[in-house]
Amino acid sequence: MANHNETLLIEGLRQQKSSAYTELIEAYQHMVFTLCLKVLGNREEAEEVAQDAFIKAIASIDKFKGESKLSTWLYKIVYRKCLDRLKQLKRKPWSLGIDKATEKYFVADNEGGMTGFEKSEHSQLIKECINQLPADEALLVTLFYYEESSLSEIAEVLGITENNAKVKLYRCRSKLASVIKENVEPAILESYGI
Repeated sequence: MANHNETLLIEGLRQQKSSAYTELIEAYQHMVFTLCLKVLGNREEAEEVAQDAFIKAIASIDKFKGESKLSTWLYKIVYRKCLDRLKQLKRKPWSLGIDKATEKYFVADNEGGMTGFEKSEHSQLIKECINQLPADEALLVTLFYYEESSLSEIAEVLGITENNAKVKLYRCRSKLASVIKENVEPAILESYGI
């Protein structure tokens, strides 16, 4: 269910108020662009698809039934637009990896532990590990950890059941843990001269 502010925004969009368009874009532009960049792997294409997704969302706001959050509905539109673009381009997604704005969810801040340089190095290693996952698994991890989407929201975005999303997330985490263990532990040991 939508909260009061979201309800007002939706009504403004339905009434075609330019202030509502601006509010929608300002509220979700980072989320939309981040998803596009992760899936498409190219900044210019991500910007173009993000714009297309906002246009599609605004044009089809009357189809929004309020059964989910506005962000979930918008994510679904963005995801489908990205998949359409990938089909057009016929190339492998996820070539750029995770952007720095969302690294905080994977790299714990250890008070007095790592220096900024060390954190940056470890963040890069985590990004490389995520990039080794298949595109759909990397997207699932991104939605859950970076965007803090619920399992039901992820299921809706990906067009699968909530139980299927839960199982896939479990498998993705296990796979990511293995990749991290294979790649990060040797790098850490090497940095300590072991």
